[in-house]
Amino acid sequence: MDARSRMVQFWRWFQGIEGAFYTALQKQQSEERNRYEEMINQKMEQLCGCKAVYEVDDHYMEMTCESGARKNIQYLCGLWETCAPQELRSRWIFNAFRKPLGEMAQHAYFELKGKRYGGHDIKVYYTIDDAAKLLHLQLYCEGFCYVEKKAAKEMAMYLLELYIGELELEARIGDVSILDAPIDAQDVVLLPNLYEDICDIVIDRNWLEYRDPTQIYFAYQLDHPVQNESLRKDMVAIVTSHPLLFEELVNQTYDQLHEFSTFGAEYGYLYYEPLAEKEKKSMIRAQYEKQIHELLSPLGIARTIGGAIGTKYAYIDMAIFDKKAFYQALEKINEKVDVMFTYRAFMGEEEGKE
Repeated sequence: MDARSRMVQFWRWFQGIEGAFYTALQKQQSEERNRYEEMINQKMEQLCGCKAVYEVDDHYMEMTCESGARKNIQYLCGLWETCAPQELRSRWIFNAFRKPLGEMAQHAYFELKGKRYGGHDIKVYYTIDDAAKLLHLQLYCEGFCYVEKKAAKEMAMYLLELYIGELELEARIGDVSILDAPIDAQDVVLLPNLYEDICDIVIDRNWLEYRDPTQIYFAYQLDHPVQNESLRKDMVAIVTSHPLLFEELVNQTYDQLHEFSTFGAEYGYLYYEPLAEKEKKSMIRAQYEKQIHELLSPLGIARTIGGAIGTKYAYIDMAIFDKKAFYQALEKINEKVDVMFTYRAFMGEEEGKE
């Protein structure tokens, strides 16, 4: 079964138990809540490769995926959110990615040596790296001194994600280190206030803004000469939101492809022969990618994840969730554009197939 059909099936099942689960959350029936959470998370791991966490407030229940910055999982979680039934959204908030400053952040703490430590006990010293458009962090908390550095950093990274959210952690944070003692530095803030500082820095320095972690793209310029003009061998410039997949394809390892396929999804690419002059190829390819993404992603059929410019071809890399619907959509797309898009699966290339 393809990924999109799996998502639809999950949401039908969820609607069948939603009323009882909602009541258990609202009335703080811990035994019932735990039972439903275990059932849901078992299905979530089969569906998206991760669990969800649940928060309760006066008006909404909130369900958030814990993707762990794994791109395969992030794409699937995005599909999960897209497929959520509209009728549930009047009293539920569904998040494909952890948002900043959620309820879990407010109540998060760890206890060492008989003392409890939370976000307000953690000082964050940061330096701004304008070249990389990142913040490099040093964190100090008295409690970190009682555990090994590795364990302290794991706790720090978890709390960072709770307070600034998955997007900002991935997009804005570079090096993170743990201090043994406080230092004298100008840019220092308590952890609960870090998100506000990040937002101010992004605006003041005009850094690129993103809506979610799957919009973070990396660019590569290949410096070796092109050996031939066959498919994917002619590439000279690449952009991707999935660097690990790109790295594996270059090295001819396919773990990401195989993992994605276990969830009923597939990676592949559209290719076409550009009509434009050399200097316009990248701009037009990006326009095609944007248009295809905006057409297919809201329907849960597929999403774009980057692409490349080659000496002969241009490429738009795809994550496919419903292959039948994708091919139907591709026929209609080809009727309306000046070029001819052809699709190939990366998995087919691995196996030597056309």
